[in-house]
Parts: sequence; C-alpha cells; structure tokens
Amino acid sequence: GNLLSVTRRSGSQVSILALAPSRGRIGAAVTITGAGFSATPAANTVRFNGVAAVVTSASPNALAATVPQGATTGPVTVTTTLGSATSPGPFTVLVSEPPRIDSFAPAIATPGTAITITGANFDQEPVGNQVVANVAQAFVAAATAETLTAIVPATGSGKLRVTTGAGSAVSVADLFIPPAPYSASSVGATGRTEIDAPPRALALAGGQIGMLLFEGVGGDPSVSVAVSGAGFSGGGKVSVRRPDGSVLLAPTAFAGADATVRVPTLPVSGTYALVVEANGTGAANVGVWRDIGGTVDVDTVVDLNFTNPGQEARFTFVATAGQNLGIDISAVTLPAGGQLVVTGPAGNVVINSAFGTPAGIGVRLPAIATAGTYTVRVVPNSRGTGTAKLALWSDLVAPLAVDTAKDLTIRYRLQRAQFTFAFTSGLPMGMRVVGLPSTGARLLITRPDGA
Repeated sequence: GNLLSVTRRSGSQVSILALAPSRGRIGAAVTITGAGFSATPAANTVRFNGVAAVVTSASPNALAATVPQGATTGPVTVTTTLGSATSPGPFTVLVSEPPRIDSFAPAIATPGTAITITGANFDQEPVGNQVVANVAQAFVAAATAETLTAIVPATGSGKLRVTTGAGSAVSVADLFIPPAPYSASSVGATGRTEIDAPPRALALAGGQIGMLLFEGVGGDPSVSVAVSGAGFSGGGKVSVRRPDGSVLLAPTAFAGADATVRVPTLPVSGTYALVVEANGTGAANVGVWRDIGGTVDVDTVVDLNFTNPGQEARFTFVATAGQNLGIDISAVTLPAGGQLVVTGPAGNVVINSAFGTPAGIGVRLPAIATAGTYTVRVVPNSRGTGTAKLALWSDLVAPLAVDTAKDLTIRYRLQRAQFTFAFTSGLPMGMRVVGLPSTGARLLITRPDGA
C-alpha cells in the first residue's frame, strides 16, 4: 500500500505506545513504553483508571509500575512536567478475589440455551472464566465482573461451577437439564434428595416429567428407586441419568401400584438424575435407597431392618481354608419370610435356603475349601418389610485339661464344640457332660490319627 502519513513523536511530548502486559491482577508489574517520560521515577505520575500507582523504575521511553490496590479496568495515564498521555487501550484488571455465584436463570434449560449467572469477581474477559455444568464445560459468550452469559452444554443436571484465575465457586442451586425430547416447559417438578432419605412427593400433569437429583458413589451396586402411592392416571415411567446426561436406567414403566426398580451399578461418582414421566395427572412419592450392607465378623450379630419394599441385605466376610462356619437368622418379622443365599469367592452358590417367620434358619456352611471373600444375601419374600437378626459363627475350638471342668455355651443352631487334650496311652479315661439341652447332643472322641 501507499504510505499516507508519518507521525513524529517529539521527546518533549508525552506519549504511551503500549502496555505489557495489558491485563493483570492487583500488585502485578506493568511496563509502559512511550516517550517523554522522566528518568526519575517519582517525577512520573501513573494512574490506572484514575488510581495512582507506584513507579518502580523509569527511563525516557519506559516506565515500570505496579497495579495499585483499588484499580479497575480502564485507561492508564502518565503525567510528567511535559504533559500527560493516555494509553491507546484499556488495562484489564483481573480480580484477585475468588468468584461468587449468587444466582442464575433460567433454572431449567435445554442444551444450547443461554443462561445468565449473577455474582461477583468474574473475569471481565469471557476466556478468563470457566463455567462447568455438572461434568461438562459451557461456552462463555459474554462476561462482566458481575454477570456471565453461558451456553448450556449437553450434560446431566447439577451444580454450576465458575473458575477464574483467582479461584472457584459452586452454585447452591442446581441447573436442571431435561433429557430429550422434553423441553424446559415439560418439567413440572424438580428437587434434590439423598439415598435413604424419606421419599419426595411429586405432583405432575399428564405428559410432564419430574426430576430429582442425588449424589452417587461409583461402583455402588445396591441402589434402587421406588415409586409409591402412584396416582398418575395411566401410570408412568421412571429412569436414571448419569452425570454426563446419558442413560443409566432406561425408562421403566410402572402402573398404579407401588414399584421398585433396581438401578445398574453406578459407573462413576457424581450427581445423578432420577426422571419420572407421568402418563396422566396425579402425584407420587419418589425415593432412592440402597440395600442394607457391609461386612460381618465371626461371632457378631447384625440387626437387619428392611424398610423399603424390595430391599435386600448384602454382607461380606473373609474366610480361610479349613474354617468351620455357619449362619443363623433369627427374630424374623418379615410377613412372608425370606431367602438366605451365600456365594463363594468365584460367585458359586454355597447355600440357598428359605426361612420362615419368626424362627428363621440356622445353616452350617460346608468346610471352607477356598479362602477369600464370601457374600451373604438375605432377600425378603414378596418384597416384604420387617426386621431380622443375622449372625456369622464358627465352631468353638479350645484345649481341655485333665481333671478340669470346662464351661461350654452353644449359642447357635448346628454350632459345634471341639476340644483337644493330651493323654498317656494305657491309662483309663472318662468324660462327663452335664446340662445338655432337651434335644440331646452327640459326643465324639477321635484318636490322634483321626480315627
């Protein structure tokens, strides 16, 4: 192209050519290049959007200054005895305090919808803010210190997180993202619950959905959802969405009666969405619960309380080869009894026995041949609720001395006692057992060779 003009900047005229960097936090060092500056730092007055700054070094063509406390985004000015100059562009002051989220709107939005986040200490450049909805990053379209405009990504419902260079903030409220093909106007009820919390009431019109969020732990195989008191005309469907919005439990139909649906093992830790679809107007109580579970130790009694229809108990124990163990279920209040299932380390069924109410059952496991982790399942029949006691026991094994009495307490059905003693060959021997139960018992004495 053609050279149209040449601008000469006299050393007797103050001018600002550039700021490096052009954005930074309070306390950051900034180099101002130009002309007409004083070589004496104190002879230069530098202001960031009107707030005076400290000049740490100076030459006729460059000044080093520190962004002052209280500075805001705006022009930088330099004043010397020769005059004043203003920077060609603003200096952007990055916030030093972590962001704060006060609110956002709308509360229900589909992917691609713009939402406005209101708060404080946001970066005024969109790229300086990272907005995450549940597990997916949202595009930030516009930013000021108090508001952000973000585009809802394709993800699951949950909290919003805003991160700047000064820190992060998480919203108190949840953003609800209805699954396709539903729109925001299709959502008739929203809320948050916890696993094993009391059910939440959802009132919906026909064709609407209700969304309940809950936190899950990856690897949990024992979560179920329950719909009770379902008064939707024509029933409905229940489903569960992963944190990324994909389907974990496909829509499962329920009618007017109470329904319990077991959820597949949770793949990751995070916020899951329980979605209830109503075929007709009505209301239902919706909850999320997990099976009773944990570990059980030998000679320990565990109280089982089945409060939800369809709930099971799953306990594990570690056994070593050669152990003689058994299980006793007692004090049963389940209306239709239940089933006791014990599986081995390889998933093989060791015990599968029915038990009644109130007696329960006592079983003796086959001698442990394979060491490892065993699983005990107690499954109420007919989705019953009630209580029971579960005990894992081992045979009593102890030494016995000649001419010494030994107290013996058999606490569980089918439990045995084994005592060992040393004796000299050829000497007479006798043994007396008193206080046996009315049902009797067997007394066996074996030689050192087992015969």
